[in-house]
Amino acid sequence: MDRAAERSTNSDRPEELRPSLAELEKAVAKPPARGVPKPLFIAVAALAAVLGMVAAYLLYFDSDYRRNMALVRADNEYLRQERDEAQAGLAAAQEELAQAQADLSAAQDTIGLLEEYSLAAPDGTAPEYTRLYPDFYAPAWEGEAVAGGKVCCLTFDDGPSPNTDRVLEILDHCGVKATFFVVGSACSGQAGQERMRAIAAAGHTIAMHSWTHDYKTVYASVEAFLDEFSTLYQWIYDVTGVHPQLYRFPGGSINGYNRGVYQEIIAEMTRRGFVYFDWNASAQDATPRPRPARDIAADCLKGVGRELVVVLAHDSAARGTTVDALPAIIEGYQNAGYTFSALHPGVTPVTFGYPKMRGRRPPGPAGRAFCAQGAGKFPAPGRKISPAAPLCRGGFPGIICCSFIAPPPRAGNSLVSGEGRMDNIILIGMPGSGKSTVGVVLAKALGMKFLDVDLLIQGREGALLQELIDARGVERFLDLERDAVCSLDCRGTVVAPGGSCVCREESIAHMRGLGTVVYLQLPLEDAAGRIHNMASRGIALSPGQTLADVYRYRAPLYEKCAHITVPIRGQSLAGTVEAVKQSLAAYRSAQSS
Repeated sequence: MDRAAERSTNSDRPEELRPSLAELEKAVAKPPARGVPKPLFIAVAALAAVLGMVAAYLLYFDSDYRRNMALVRADNEYLRQERDEAQAGLAAAQEELAQAQADLSAAQDTIGLLEEYSLAAPDGTAPEYTRLYPDFYAPAWEGEAVAGGKVCCLTFDDGPSPNTDRVLEILDHCGVKATFFVVGSACSGQAGQERMRAIAAAGHTIAMHSWTHDYKTVYASVEAFLDEFSTLYQWIYDVTGVHPQLYRFPGGSINGYNRGVYQEIIAEMTRRGFVYFDWNASAQDATPRPRPARDIAADCLKGVGRELVVVLAHDSAARGTTVDALPAIIEGYQNAGYTFSALHPGVTPVTFGYPKMRGRRPPGPAGRAFCAQGAGKFPAPGRKISPAAPLCRGGFPGIICCSFIAPPPRAGNSLVSGEGRMDNIILIGMPGSGKSTVGVVLAKALGMKFLDVDLLIQGREGALLQELIDARGVERFLDLERDAVCSLDCRGTVVAPGGSCVCREESIAHMRGLGTVVYLQLPLEDAAGRIHNMASRGIALSPGQTLADVYRYRAPLYEKCAHITVPIRGQSLAGTVEAVKQSLAAYRSAQSS
């Protein structure tokens, strides 16, 4: 039926569209059309392959190119960072170099000024006491310096006594060496001599602590000090065969009895080759009644954390609880990783009076000796310097020259004239204004003495200013400073109190009554530029306070306290000293007219 329909459909086509039988046969008989020639096909195929390879190569090359370009860009960025860091480092180095050059210039300026005001007399002769006791010189130190690691040095003052016997037993049991600063009056008897020999035989250090331990006798003059210590020096040698090289000031190197002579004493003792030690941890056992052993041990162990700890304790007859505390003290430092050493000239000195010098300094006692034969030179350890040699021919900014001896007030010097206590000069101002440095040179120029209140506080408290602030807080420190200022009773002295001295009304009143108060006025930005050790300088900053806050608070108080204001911006040390002298002369002249 379908075929019939198809036939019916075909039969419906127009006649002219129907092929004839002849046409169909012709079409069947016609040969098929020829294809693409074979060589051309091969060529086209080869070309296609080549093009494919080129495309693949280009694709690979493009990805490799992109990768290389990314690496190049990364290298360029790294090199840019390196360049920027190098430029920043160069700028910092240039700034440090400029600061170092400024410091060097200031140092040279100060050295020149201090050379002008030499210790020696105008004719070049040294003080008479340099010729006293020609055998009183320390032997040369031939040992090695103590360097590196945590070291604890136990020291015992005011003995020997029966307590010394117990101390020696404990030290021997623990294998610890210590130092005994002996007093002549305590070792003059037979028992005392035996104990001194026992100290030496056990390998401990015997050192000098005066003959009488009477402050008024010891510090009556430089000559009195030399008499006490030369006598003890010879006695120790006669009893033990040991020439002592170390000494300790009764009451510490700065105290209320020796402030008029301690600098001369240090200079002369250093010239003779001796080394003195104060302390940075204390048993606090010099009390009317014995303290409990546990409290003594706790105070002694406050030195833990320092690299070098010099512990002050006493082995006199009344200090039995100190001996009771000794095993706990030794165990505490051992548990904290400390080794023990006796003191000797190779141990870095721990002193109240003088900060460490910046820059080059020789090791051993010579490193702390500012007194020398010739400008800028230091004596070798133990070297005896001729008494005729010029003493202390140099100084450094911020360092109180240990051999500072004020000549007698010059006749007719209007700046130190006056009656009562008004012959003193008190320098006040912000930290960084140069009160101590200016004070030393000004005192030399005017023939006056010099007193640094900060050093007085450190000597009384047995700690650095920053340690006192950290341990007791700002308000308690300001009270300590007030007490120190209000205790001053001096004449013919240039006084340099701390920058925070004006924070207590009592201090202001006392300073104004003590003498002429001179305000060294320095702008905030200049003060900030001079201070590089805010965290350790001992500035009384409350938590959260900045130097700008302190400046805004104190500036009106300085102006309130001062009799004279001397602007010192841009002034050299010499210029500042001269400006102060001129202002003082003008003020005194106006007062007398």
